[in-house]
Amino acid sequence: MTDALPGLNPNVILATFVLFCRIGACLMLAPGVSNSQIPMQVRLFVAVAITLSLAPLLLGRGQLQSLGDDPIAMLRMIVTEGLIGAMIGALGRLFFSALETLAVAAANMLGVVMRAAEISSMSSGRAIP
Repeated sequence: MTDALPGLNPNVILATFVLFCRIGACLMLAPGVSNSQIPMQVRLFVAVAITLSLAPLLLGRGQLQSLGDDPIAMLRMIVTEGLIGAMIGALGRLFFSALETLAVAAANMLGVVMRAAEISSMSSGRAIP
């Protein structure tokens, strides 16, 4: 069976799973993809597709090549990658929340300014273009 797929060994599968842990955790919290209106199957497919498209580029990294047979080290790496991905997704969500707050504040100020201009134009008798 391994003759049919010479590049596929247990270390490659584990390294791809470690990549999936980080990418999946990131997409789980990232804005846009983590929306509850997107079905879970679609989100899973996007995470698997991104993982499989990035795997050939990232599998040559030193940390992924040094995966051994120690299950404790593997579990530690899976948890670490999941936490790193969750942190990246949470920071993206935090950034977009701050951006949304800034946009709402700007729209609020614009509304206040426009209302003040309306009031001052009513008192002066000229119309706002």
